[in-house]
Amino acid sequence: GRRPAPRALVLAPTRELALQVHAELARLAAGTPVRALTLFGGVGIPKQQRALRDDPEIVVACPGRLLDLLRQG
Repeated sequence: GRRPAPRALVLAPTRELALQVHAELARLAAGTPVRALTLFGGVGIPKQQRALRDDPEIVVACPGRLLDLLRQG
């Protein structure tokens, strides 16, 4: 069934590290229904908000963007 929140949150200090972590998660989750989402600044917030509504199992985020999204609900 649907979950109300992701199962895991990975905080990464930079966009580059967040993307590297996401790439490894994608490789490890290949062939499974596990989905990961990466959140970082420099990308439109509405696009990331829509992606969060798709209920990813794992979220990789930079702290600044995560706080931005949390403040917006």
